[in-house]
Amino acid sequence: HIGSERRLEYTVIGDAVNVSWKLQELTKDLDADLIVGENVMRLVIEEFDLKSLGKATIESLPEPLEIFEVCGLLEPQTSYLSAAGLR
Repeated sequence: HIGSERRLEYTVIGDAVNVSWKLQELTKDLDADLIVGENVMRLVIEEFDLKSLGKATIESLPEPLEIFEVCGLLEPQTSYLSAAGLR
């Protein structure tokens, strides 16, 4: 929280918030609806179709960050056989 007992406001701060904001700003330049970095990509890769957009230089990061566009949900696999193409 930030503020006093009389006026309390909630906020978030830190590197993750700053990087998220900068990725959101890149959506305008790259004409993408939603861009995520490598950490989020690892968390959602089994649920969402992702397209690599290459590496982007983010001001607060020491190294360029690989970024991905979220293109939509993946089709759910109904069974092991259909996933293996044996249906």
